[in-house]
Amino acid sequence: MTGQLTVLVRPHGGGQVQRRAAADRVGQGGLPAIYLAMRATETVKRIGVDAARPLLTGNPHMRWRELMEARRHSYEESATVVVTDHRTAGEVADATLATLSDP
Repeated sequence: MTGQLTVLVRPHGGGQVQRRAAADRVGQGGLPAIYLAMRATETVKRIGVDAARPLLTGNPHMRWRELMEARRHSYEESATVVVTDHRTAGEVADATLATLSDP
């Protein structure tokens, strides 16, 4: 890839993409949307039990699975999926750039 690439990262936490208006805006303006997907065990391993994540209090593994069950369809419907399990941040970045470069 030649030239300069400008990247805008806008996380959609807290189930924002489940709100129809927000989901409709994802990917508008010619900007692609990427959903970084991972399994519950990988998520809990990465974030741990953190008080800064009130939606995951109690049993983080079970709560994450419940939340993702409710949200997954909206994420997959509005974005290109990049699987992040067992990848370093650099590998995820490379996979994301490869996805964005694909015609």
